[in-house]
Amino acid sequence: MLSAVILYSSIHLSAVIYMPSINGWGTPPGRFGTALIETEGIVPTYISMIMGTMGSLIIAYEFYKEAINKRQK
Repeated sequence: MLSAVILYSSIHLSAVIYMPSINGWGTPPGRFGTALIETEGIVPTYISMIMGTMGSLIIAYEFYKEAINKRQK
């Protein structure tokens, strides 16, 4: 889960650093979305979201499993 946060932060930081060099952008993606596309950060952003979701699900499963084990004792 920590790696997902680091990946997500670094991709967005690189897009923000690139934003001042953008001269034109479209309304649907906006300036930040255009910077994210031009720095090829779309796929890593989705990967980090998937990793974060999977990490959260694993943590929730472990808490649930621990709670069940405590009830059975």
